[in-house]
Amino acid sequence: MFAHHVYFTLADSSPAEQDRFLASCRQHLDGHEGLEFFGVGKQADVAAPANVRDFHVGMAMVFRDRAAHDAYVEHSRHQQFLDENESGWTDVRVFDFDL
Repeated sequence: MFAHHVYFTLADSSPAEQDRFLASCRQHLDGHEGLEFFGVGKQADVAAPANVRDFHVGMAMVFRDRAAHDAYVEHSRHQQFLDENESGWTDVRVFDFDL
Protein backbone atom coordinates (compact mmCIF):
# COMPACT_ATOMS: atom_id res chain seq x y z
CA MET A 1 0.00 0.00 0.00
CA PHE A 2 1.06 3.60 -0.57
CA ALA A 3 0.21 6.54 1.74
CA HIS A 4 -0.16 10.11 0.47
CA HIS A 5 -0.64 12.77 3.16
CA VAL A 6 -0.98 16.45 2.28
CA TYR A 7 -1.10 19.50 4.57
CA PHE A 8 -2.41 22.81 3.23
CA THR A 9 -1.92 26.30 4.63
CA LEU A 10 -4.64 28.47 3.11
CA ALA A 11 -4.25 32.15 2.24
CA ASP A 12 -7.79 32.75 3.52
CA SER A 13 -8.21 30.59 6.62
CA SER A 14 -11.78 31.69 7.37
CA PRO A 15 -14.21 28.91 8.32
CA ALA A 16 -16.18 29.50 5.10
CA GLU A 17 -13.08 29.13 2.92
CA GLN A 18 -11.97 26.03 4.80
CA ASP A 19 -15.42 24.49 4.23
CA ARG A 20 -15.29 25.36 0.51
CA PHE A 21 -11.82 23.86 0.23
CA LEU A 22 -12.89 20.65 2.00
CA ALA A 23 -15.83 20.29 -0.40
CA SER A 24 -13.50 20.72 -3.37
CA CYS A 25 -11.15 18.05 -2.01
CA ARG A 26 -14.03 15.62 -1.59
CA GLN A 27 -15.40 16.39 -5.05
CA HIS A 28 -12.16 16.05 -7.00
CA LEU A 29 -9.88 13.80 -4.96
CA ASP A 30 -12.05 11.05 -3.46
CA GLY A 31 -13.24 7.99 -5.36
CA HIS A 32 -10.23 7.38 -7.59
CA GLU A 33 -9.48 3.85 -8.75
CA GLY A 34 -7.16 2.08 -6.35
CA LEU A 35 -7.94 4.45 -3.46
CA GLU A 36 -8.41 2.41 -0.29
CA PHE A 37 -8.92 5.29 2.17
CA PHE A 38 -9.66 9.01 1.84
CA GLY A 39 -9.99 11.48 4.68
CA VAL A 40 -9.78 15.26 4.76
CA GLY A 41 -10.45 17.71 7.59
CA LYS A 42 -9.61 20.87 9.44
CA GLN A 43 -6.75 20.90 11.91
CA ALA A 44 -7.75 19.33 15.22
CA ASP A 45 -7.58 21.47 18.35
CA VAL A 46 -4.84 19.50 20.11
CA ALA A 47 -2.12 21.42 21.93
CA ALA A 48 0.32 18.59 22.64
CA PRO A 49 3.96 19.70 22.41
CA ALA A 50 4.75 17.37 19.49
CA ASN A 51 1.78 18.47 17.37
CA VAL A 52 2.56 20.53 14.28
CA ARG A 53 0.02 23.33 13.98
CA ASP A 54 1.14 25.37 10.97
CA PHE A 55 -1.54 24.19 8.54
CA HIS A 56 -5.32 24.54 8.13
CA VAL A 57 -6.43 21.41 6.25
CA GLY A 58 -4.95 17.92 6.29
CA MET A 59 -5.67 15.09 3.88
CA ALA A 60 -4.82 11.40 4.21
CA MET A 61 -5.05 9.00 1.29
CA VAL A 62 -4.03 5.37 1.07
CA PHE A 63 -3.72 3.75 -2.34
CA ARG A 64 -3.60 0.07 -3.22
CA ASP A 65 -0.08 0.59 -4.60
CA ARG A 66 2.27 3.17 -6.06
CA ALA A 67 0.83 2.70 -9.56
CA ALA A 68 -2.66 3.70 -8.33
CA HIS A 69 -1.19 6.84 -6.74
CA ASP A 70 0.70 7.72 -9.91
CA ALA A 71 -2.48 7.33 -12.00
CA TYR A 72 -4.34 9.59 -9.53
CA VAL A 73 -1.68 12.31 -9.86
CA GLU A 74 -2.15 12.35 -13.64
CA HIS A 75 -5.96 12.11 -13.58
CA SER A 76 -7.94 15.07 -14.93
CA ARG A 77 -9.92 15.41 -11.66
CA HIS A 78 -6.67 15.91 -9.74
CA GLN A 79 -5.50 18.45 -12.31
CA GLN A 80 -8.84 20.29 -12.07
CA PHE A 81 -8.46 20.43 -8.28
CA LEU A 82 -5.03 22.00 -8.69
CA ASP A 83 -6.30 24.50 -11.28
CA GLU A 84 -9.17 25.59 -9.02
CA ASN A 85 -7.31 25.70 -5.71
CA GLU A 86 -3.55 26.09 -6.06
CA SER A 87 -3.66 29.89 -5.94
CA GLY A 88 -5.58 29.71 -2.65
CA TRP A 89 -2.83 28.19 -0.52
CA THR A 90 0.39 29.70 0.72
CA ASP A 91 2.04 26.37 1.50
CA VAL A 92 1.47 22.71 0.76
CA ARG A 93 3.48 19.82 2.17
CA VAL A 94 3.25 16.31 0.79
CA PHE A 95 4.38 13.21 2.66
CA ASP A 96 4.41 9.97 0.66
CA PHE A 97 5.48 6.62 2.06
CA ASP A 98 5.16 2.91 1.53
CA LEU A 99 3.04 1.00 4.02
